[in-house]
Amino acid sequence: MPYNEIPDFWWSGHIGLCMLNLLEFWTNGVIFWAIYSAFVMIFTFFTMIFIRGHYTVDMISGFIIAHFFFIISEKYIYIFDWFVFGIPLR
Repeated sequence: MPYNEIPDFWWSGHIGLCMLNLLEFWTNGVIFWAIYSAFVMIFTFFTMIFIRGHYTVDMISGFIIAHFFFIISEKYIYIFDWFVFGIPLR
């Protein structure tokens, strides 16, 4: 994320989205697409390094932040499901 002359830390949404896809597919048992998402994430990681789109720490933090948001959403999504959609809890 460029701020005037100095590029600053900004987590990678490219890696984060791939990580969220991977975790969602893996959780739902769609193993083929989970593996495909992992391949795309690795390819995106190296592509962003080569074209200098992000620093390495930006992509690692995108990976970590996406995993954190996945854990939080899995923990609290039942509230949304219950009150908005009326899906009964198990």
